[in-house]
Amino acid sequence: MNWKFWRRSETKQTVGGSSLYIPGVGKVMGERLYNYIQAFRLSDVIYGCITLIQQAAILVSWYVYRRTGDKVVELTAHPLVDFVKRPDKRMAWSRYIETYLGHLLLTGNNYQRFFIPSFKTRASVRFLRPDRVTPRLGPLETIRYEHRTRGRMEEIPDEEILHIKLFNPEEDEDHLEGFSPVTAIAKSVDIASYALEWMLRLLEKGAQPTIAFSMEGSMTPEQRSDLKAYIKSEVLGPENAMNPLILEGGFKPFRLGFSPKDVEFDPTLRAVLRRVCCVYKVPSELMGDTETKTYSNVTEAEKALYYKATLPHLNTLRDELNAWLVPKFDDTGSIFLNYDVSGIDALAKDMEKIWERAGKAVERGIITRNQALEMMNYGKSPEPGAEQLTVSAAVAPLEAITGTGTDEE
Repeated sequence: MNWKFWRRSETKQTVGGSSLYIPGVGKVMGERLYNYIQAFRLSDVIYGCITLIQQAAILVSWYVYRRTGDKVVELTAHPLVDFVKRPDKRMAWSRYIETYLGHLLLTGNNYQRFFIPSFKTRASVRFLRPDRVTPRLGPLETIRYEHRTRGRMEEIPDEEILHIKLFNPEEDEDHLEGFSPVTAIAKSVDIASYALEWMLRLLEKGAQPTIAFSMEGSMTPEQRSDLKAYIKSEVLGPENAMNPLILEGGFKPFRLGFSPKDVEFDPTLRAVLRRVCCVYKVPSELMGDTETKTYSNVTEAEKALYYKATLPHLNTLRDELNAWLVPKFDDTGSIFLNYDVSGIDALAKDMEKIWERAGKAVERGIITRNQALEMMNYGKSPEPGAEQLTVSAAVAPLEAITGTGTDEE
């Protein structure tokens, strides 16, 4: 639990006028959390939750579409298609999604710096570490981004940075950053970290609590040093777990602290796991919590992972790219980015239900074929009759089949 901080100055700083609880420190600190990477290293639960969300997200396929009237077609040749295939020469799309979610879920902020040549034949992106970026409000509601790296500060203009952030109730003109989920669970992370540290130290002592020794009279410094060396070499440590402690000269041991049974940390660690999973919207059974099963099976839990923890963040990325990046290549509003989850096994049954519901609605003459296609995110069909209501040939009035009926008078 050795946390390091990068500070702007020696004076304490606050975020939005209030102090933050910094995990690993054990007390409320005013300094901004610069070295946020430590949260990833400190908590296996935070690591596990973010990794699960990342792994689920990189399985989602992304495409570029063009809308012409009511017709939507997938593009196969366009600078944005090249961007989706490889956002940078050193970065695949899966790494792009992974980095976007990693920065956002750790710090509440994601800074993407785009490089677009004047002839607009391609786009490349570089992620900036959120702990090294400070957004500042400039004139005419513009924002400039101060980027500190390698001992120097670079000011990046607003038009080069796409800043995606989580909601922050303290956001104002002086504080333009998102709120980190780690801040909300920092105390829980500390509880788990200190519990594991205590258990480690206890095991190093042969799973024995702290023992004090008393005797009548006093010891010389040499005797005290020899006794400490004897205990460390012959009694403490897992290799000496069964070695007896031989006392002479009137020594009497008595216990200080608690035994491992007196301090049971398993319920505490489980409670921390559930709190962290609750913040990240990850089903705790996917993190090994078998006692509290919210969902009937793993498939249901994986589906909840997508709907609650993964797709909302992908929706934000999609909308931000469509509003910020796409207009730089197309000012007509006809091109857009979107993702497709039809290939995700955990969501396949839901897609089948949509298809079945849309098919039955078409057969019964409730909706048109084009309306059904839009329900399945396929866009409209140019075929004649796709906008007309139809009914199945197997469904007809009984009198039309039997030839019977009541003649009108």
